Amino acid sequence: MVVLLKRLLTLLSVLLLLFVSCSDKEDLITIVNIIDTGKAQEAMNYIVNSRSQILDANYTHNVFSVRLQDVKYEIDTRIVPFIEYDKSGMWFVNGDAVDNGEQEKTNEGPTFPSLSISTDGRLVVNNHSSRFCLNPSTIDSISVHKNWIWAVARNGAYLYFYRADGANTKVPIIDNPEFVIPNYFVNCVVSKEKLAEDVIKDIPMGEYMSYVFFTDAHWYRGNQKHSPAIIKHIVDYTSIQQVLFGGDVITSSSVSKKEALEEGNQFRQAFSFLGSRLYCLFGNHDDNSCGQATMEDRHLSEEQVYSYLQSQMTNVQYWDYYNYYYDDPVSKTRFICLDTGRWYEVVLRGSTFKTAKFVVDCLSSVPDGWHIIAASHIWSNLKSFETGVTQESVYVRPIIEILENYNNRLGGAFSYEGDTLTYDFTNVGAMIEYCIGGHTHSDAIVFSKGGLPLITITSDGQIEVAGGAPYQTGTINEQCVTIVVNDYKNRKVIIYHIGRGEDVSVNMWEPI
Repeated sequence: MVVLLKRLLTLLSVLLLLFVSCSDKEDLITIVNIIDTGKAQEAMNYIVNSRSQILDANYTHNVFSVRLQDVKYEIDTRIVPFIEYDKSGMWFVNGDAVDNGEQEKTNEGPTFPSLSISTDGRLVVNNHSSRFCLNPSTIDSISVHKNWIWAVARNGAYLYFYRADGANTKVPIIDNPEFVIPNYFVNCVVSKEKLAEDVIKDIPMGEYMSYVFFTDAHWYRGNQKHSPAIIKHIVDYTSIQQVLFGGDVITSSSVSKKEALEEGNQFRQAFSFLGSRLYCLFGNHDDNSCGQATMEDRHLSEEQVYSYLQSQMTNVQYWDYYNYYYDDPVSKTRFICLDTGRWYEVVLRGSTFKTAKFVVDCLSSVPDGWHIIAASHIWSNLKSFETGVTQESVYVRPIIEILENYNNRLGGAFSYEGDTLTYDFTNVGAMIEYCIGGHTHSDAIVFSKGGLPLITITSDGQIEVAGGAPYQTGTINEQCVTIVVNDYKNRKVIIYHIGRGEDVSVNMWEPI
């Protein structure tokens, strides 16, 4: 009897261990089974409105399941039909193929289906009737519910929620763990997205533009590497599609060329989902020099830097390496992106004259009535690392003077080592609204001698931060990504910080 009891206790112990192990594997996810229409609506509206990341979504045995980070909803598809595109080219409703539903494939893949309801209550997919009968059976009876979601479709890595009022919503499925935002960051990301959207919705189309800006990633130096996931969330959930990086992917000039290129290529791969939507400025670290001419054996060539930093930029106008511009015709905005990263030391400032000529040529071709944003890695230098106070950079002052003369419709001359460049801006008709960059690892807004706003954004990396701004692993202070809204109607630029730093608003150019 004693032996039998011992064996039973051992068996119970094993079973208990197995139970605990299974619980750990499930990550303590709450599973919610839903067979009630009202509860289904609450769950789906929560998924859409909370912008919680969807980690998986599938259909099995009349159940549509959606996995979030801490909860899994299992919704009965007899109350909400689930439509899915099969690799064979067929649409399926709750697992049943739609009659004659084969779709023409395009290079961009299939589009989401158009849905309607026939007079006999059947769900119709792209004009092909399915066997599913919807209850209630008419669009009119559904549309009385303002936020009613009456069908869900999956196509690849996206879910499409069909609303009764026609305001359908596309939501991404995160199928790559590198794009999962930590729980402690999600609320900050969503709240700043919504703040930016609230501002934009009250401004007429064409009188605003918005983009993501982050800088000084220093990819190998304490960067927690959440910025790809954060930025992917922004471009997936909002109309903001343009991303500008302010320079300094590379961390240190003490590594070899091979190590520096590996760091650059890892950064490029992490943001490859953006494709040509990612625009990058050249920072003083990005050729692995940090302005140290004596370490020439470690410097990356222009071609090597271009390969990891800018080769994805297929929709820009180049003047030479690192100097380029691109246009947003809807908002009539030109971004002039300048090479100031090589000016960190006097001995490496040979590109100064070329950059000045690019600025003059580029400004002279901007159409009248357009807005100009000048972007470069360096606009300001620190007066004090302890306080984070910055001042206009004496290195970049000659370029800033050209920008000021443009806004003041003046002529002038730029001289460097015996070369002189003259220009005349008396008949131009656009306006430089502000300058934006990084370099100092601080948040700061200073004004040039002529009143041009010089905006500096703090480092995305978890490294030295000027002015004592806190950073701590496992909190939103560990990184910094910003959403920038250009409000041309009210002549303001508004910067929302996701992570470290405070939101700020500043007036665009105002002549002194």
